Amino acid sequence: MLWHPEKGWHRWHTPTDAQRKARWKEHMNQREADRRQKVIATTLAGMLELFTTNLHQEMDPEQEAEMIRLLHLAEKWTRSEL
Repeated sequence: MLWHPEKGWHRWHTPTDAQRKARWKEHMNQREADRRQKVIATTLAGMLELFTTNLHQEMDPEQEAEMIRLLHLAEKWTRSEL
């Protein structure tokens, strides 16, 4: 017999195929979320470095518009809106 705060005393049973599939999907979703967060952090770090090293240079309006678009996208990523 095992104790679980949500279930109380119960016997352990082998997980069903559906339970295993659900757990595997959750594992893969979490893995993808972790990978995505790493990409976001790397992108934001790269953009920050770009801005801080190129502040003395002038950007043409097209470059500036692209940077603003990327920053807006990065902000959405950090809020998990994508």
